[in-house]
Amino acid sequence: MKKGVVAVLAAFLFIAFLPVVGRADEETFQAYLIRFDPYVFADGQWDAYAGCGFTNDAGVTYRWCGKFGRDGSYVELDDNERYRGTHTAHFSFLTSDAYAYGTDWENIRFACKLTYKGKTAYTEDVNMTIAPSSALSRALKDADVALTAFYPNNINSDAERFSVPAGERLDFSYRSSPVDSNLLTNLTYSDMELRKVVKVTENGKTTVYNASGGYMPYAVGKGAVTARCEYWVYAMGEPYLLADSKDIVLDTYTDPPVGSGKARYDCSLLKEMYTQSAKVDASKAVVAKGQWVSLLQQNGSWWKVSYNRFVGWIPATALDISTVVEQVSLVLPEPTDGANPSFSPDILEGAVSLFPTEPVTWAVVENNGSSFVYGSYRFQSGKKYRLSVWLKAANGYRFPLKNGSPNVTVYVNGTPATVRTAYEQDPEEVLEATVEYTGHIHSLSKVTQVNPTCLTDGKLTYYHCSCGADFEDYQGKTRITDPSWGIIPARGHLESEWMTTGAEHYKICQRRECMQEIAGSRGAHTGGQATCYAAAVCSVCGHEYGNKAPHVPGPAATEEQPQSCLTCGIILQPKLEPAPTETTKASSETETNATAEPQTTQASSETPHDGSTEAPVTSEPSASAEAPPETDPSVSPGSTSSPSEDDGSLTIKLTPTEFLLCVILMFALFFVILPGIVILVIVLVKKRKRE
Repeated sequence: MKKGVVAVLAAFLFIAFLPVVGRADEETFQAYLIRFDPYVFADGQWDAYAGCGFTNDAGVTYRWCGKFGRDGSYVELDDNERYRGTHTAHFSFLTSDAYAYGTDWENIRFACKLTYKGKTAYTEDVNMTIAPSSALSRALKDADVALTAFYPNNINSDAERFSVPAGERLDFSYRSSPVDSNLLTNLTYSDMELRKVVKVTENGKTTVYNASGGYMPYAVGKGAVTARCEYWVYAMGEPYLLADSKDIVLDTYTDPPVGSGKARYDCSLLKEMYTQSAKVDASKAVVAKGQWVSLLQQNGSWWKVSYNRFVGWIPATALDISTVVEQVSLVLPEPTDGANPSFSPDILEGAVSLFPTEPVTWAVVENNGSSFVYGSYRFQSGKKYRLSVWLKAANGYRFPLKNGSPNVTVYVNGTPATVRTAYEQDPEEVLEATVEYTGHIHSLSKVTQVNPTCLTDGKLTYYHCSCGADFEDYQGKTRITDPSWGIIPARGHLESEWMTTGAEHYKICQRRECMQEIAGSRGAHTGGQATCYAAAVCSVCGHEYGNKAPHVPGPAATEEQPQSCLTCGIILQPKLEPAPTETTKASSETETNATAEPQTTQASSETPHDGSTEAPVTSEPSASAEAPPETDPSVSPGSTSSPSEDDGSLTIKLTPTEFLLCVILMFALFFVILPGIVILVIVLVKKRKRE
């Protein structure tokens, strides 16, 4: 029963509100333009979009109209070779190339008629302008757009040549001169598109890249890459060059290699890891089996390598890895007059060893040739000698090559040696380093060490030759070529705490051999604020300086409170005495008379000894009489007893020490002496009884 009643009520409410809902839908029905292109170039497409106000336009019909008549009436359109979507919300008008030249066709008006449930509504008129294509050329010509700068990796420079690493992605930046804002607005129409591109020429091939992306050069060398930026506008699918930059030249380089590897099989350098199709576009970028490559960087199972002046990626599985030896340093005694040649150099740096067979040779160089000298030979002053050392790369290492010869720096006693391929040896495994000593035998003298001071550097002991050469050791094995060798830096001052002279502060060096004032440390005290209880404290050194500030008086003293300093609270003036009143004066006189009565002569009530009957004589207090003593507040008014009065009682005043002694004597009397006497009497009585 209840469910039936509820169903009837629900049906009644639905039927009652249905017309209202329908009226609400009809009231919100309207026609309007969502978007349209007010401007189109000849031979382009013009678009417009109409809306009805409903989220679901089912039941709404669209019909686009044109106002072509002289009376301004609407002409309904149908789809043809020019019109598209005349019965939909999206209408397109394909303009003709007949308008390519001549004046603009302006204010061509369209509107859309919408019908819904017997009601009709029109959108507002939209005006379309067809501009001749020649107008675009004029606009581009008048824009005067120029790329004033173009540079890689955000290097803000107007240079035309840059040095950049090969194999690393570059981002290009550019600046353009001001552009007419109206032009840029026009270039955003549906048939217009702006594009900024970068054209890169590398290895003889030109590639176009999106300017917003990046580019990775793979060729290595000076002028290996050229690039330019271009600013294009596309209208109706046709490109127009708006502006371009100057060509910039990229000198590419690679970082020093971290090792080397030999290819296990033929492989190509890749621009990207894991991308076999992205090969470096160069025939010389193919690594044949057995060829050596320089290792630049490892990323997981891939190596970035350099080969034949190109950079790319190779799988690690394709390489047998070895390490490159780039520098070697060795020492042995240089020729000195009368000394024997040394054949055992010490290798200080480099993964190398001496060649197994006769690695070191000495030769005397003369006009008609050279001849070897041996261990028993003694050097002679004025002769020229040549030292030759053969070095072999250690296992797992090799010498890098340049033009087929070892590209290694070898120092002998600090002097760069001449490096070449050892005779009939693999240049990647064995090299020969030679040094010549021309016409001079070093004669060394010791230069004693100079200790540093606080302000001046010192220098270690070294050995100097008259030829100007300096050596670390007295044998002349290690020549000093670095001007900074042996420099002992100045110790610097050991600053003290702040010291003060009263008006200034300063610091001194605490080293006993110095004790100088630290330059720039002296200065006047500054900062802080003085008060009435302390002087100002310097904000630099922390010492007090100057005088204290005066007190800041508070309100004047009154009978209730004194005058105090507002800063420190000290009392500057005590409370004032209260002014006497009439009642106070009368009370004072009464007290004075009461005090004076006891001074009346006792003889006033007695008869004189001579029998005369004189009147009582009262002594008046003289002006010089002392003021009565102050009364004790503890004595009630009218009491006749006073501590100063003699009432015949015995008063004993004891000090605390005397009182303590009395207590001790009383204790001894009652607890020691009296009990003793009692015990003595008892003993005597018992003794008498026994007798």
